[in-house]
Amino acid sequence: MIDKDINSLYPEIMRPYILPKFMKLAEADVDGAMWYTLFIEPEVMMWLKSLNSTQWTYIPGGHWRLHVDVHEHLYAMLVLRWA
Repeated sequence: MIDKDINSLYPEIMRPYILPKFMKLAEADVDGAMWYTLFIEPEVMMWLKSLNSTQWTYIPGGHWRLHVDVHEHLYAMLVLRWA
């Protein structure tokens, strides 16, 4: 027996399609290079980890999205792939 009706399932089903894969929160100049603070989806985090790059860092937090800082070069790649 199904506990939920179709109307209550709609937001859960559509979440991957209506929310952006990442959201820019802030930007800052660090030693002459621009760094961006982002909320990202787990799918984007898996992509970042696969790059084995030192141009990003994870910021621990309690939000369901992941909080990271990325270098401007990696941010450009992220925008091209996920935006």
